[in-house]
Amino acid sequence: MNKATLTPKIIFGLIARLIAIVLCAEILVMLLFSAIGVADHLSEWVMAIADDMLLILLSAWPVALWVLNPLLMLSNKASLKTEMLAAALEHAGDSVIITDRSGIMLYVNHAFEQTTGYSRDEAVGENPNILQSGRHDGQFYTAMWDALTSSGEWQGEMWNKRKSGELYPQLLHIRAFHDQKGILQYYIGTFSDISERIALERVARKSQKIEALGRLVGGVAQNFNNILSGIIGKVYLARKKTDSPDAIRHMDDIHELGQNGARLIKHLLDFAHQSQQEKQRLSLNLLFKNAVRAASIDMPADIQLITDFPTSELSMHGDPVQLEQIATHLLTNARDAVALAAEKTIRVSLEKQSSKQCPLREHCSCCSNYVAMLTVEDSGCGIPPADLEHIFDPFFTRKKQDEGAGLGLSICSGTVEAHGGMIHVESEQGKGARFIVCLPLANSGEK
Repeated sequence: MNKATLTPKIIFGLIARLIAIVLCAEILVMLLFSAIGVADHLSEWVMAIADDMLLILLSAWPVALWVLNPLLMLSNKASLKTEMLAAALEHAGDSVIITDRSGIMLYVNHAFEQTTGYSRDEAVGENPNILQSGRHDGQFYTAMWDALTSSGEWQGEMWNKRKSGELYPQLLHIRAFHDQKGILQYYIGTFSDISERIALERVARKSQKIEALGRLVGGVAQNFNNILSGIIGKVYLARKKTDSPDAIRHMDDIHELGQNGARLIKHLLDFAHQSQQEKQRLSLNLLFKNAVRAASIDMPADIQLITDFPTSELSMHGDPVQLEQIATHLLTNARDAVALAAEKTIRVSLEKQSSKQCPLREHCSCCSNYVAMLTVEDSGCGIPPADLEHIFDPFFTRKKQDEGAGLGLSICSGTVEAHGGMIHVESEQGKGARFIVCLPLANSGEK
């Protein structure tokens, strides 16, 4: 009898044992009374009491050994199995939710608390819609419940929201459980945070685009640049040999188009060769101040540029040209973003942060003890949520076709990563955008 469940066969066996023990005990009592001849000397009620007492005494040990002990062992095994399953559920790697038929949460495990930020006391008794991100429309949830009703389960990817307000992607599986009569009793949902997988897929897609761009540049860009240089040179010579205003106007147009093409090729070449760096120890204070000063020259007078730089020097090893281009490009984007805004404000700040206390530590893989945090914030219209995940992709641009090639932020991202840092964007539509660049600072003893 080593099974942990009380099957009908086991129950029948225990009942048979109990009956056999009682019958045997009763027979022994009758034989005992007959042998000593007490039946003629005792009243009926005394005989009944004596019979019961002897029956209990004779059957107690066999019943305990062959009936109660097996039941106790089965109970202990069942209890141990229940505790084992409960521990496995509680400490499972995936988050688990159990709800009643109306969707009210009855149980959540430890992984749920870690993933969502809600404690068990906060979650139990609530509807899972407290996790809704707002990214999915009613049609999405209708399709989910239709699948649960028809097939009893649903699985798919969706976005949810942590208690902190942070949105995250998850892989969710829900199953409906019914009783023997087919009546719905409860739902069990399991989900896992797939943020890391999504991030890796995004990096892989970006790498593929960069690789494709590298092949394009290697095969075409340089030759095309030579052709453009020839066209621009020929137009320049031809312009010197004519006095016709119409011809000069057309040649100026050709020259401008050629220059635009050359600038595009330069962007491609810069992007493809951003790994070629000439690193040296430099002052980020001075570098970014110069970038702000240069960018402010072309800024309209109605734009308010506010800067906040530390008095202590922040230095690192890096390529000064590439790092200055980061600030220049972010400032140019900020200028364009506030062009049509009622309040035209750009804020630029530089500060030193301990990497352990950095608010963006979860986004950053920088291993330096201290980082320099450059922030460029504008009061423009902001970036739509759908565009945020693509903002650093090559060729992605929100500007008009003739206003940008979609490579600037890709170049910034590649440059920052090549310097061991990270770039992060925060934006709320209608409230502007904030780009944050973290760069590892040099140790005080480094030269």
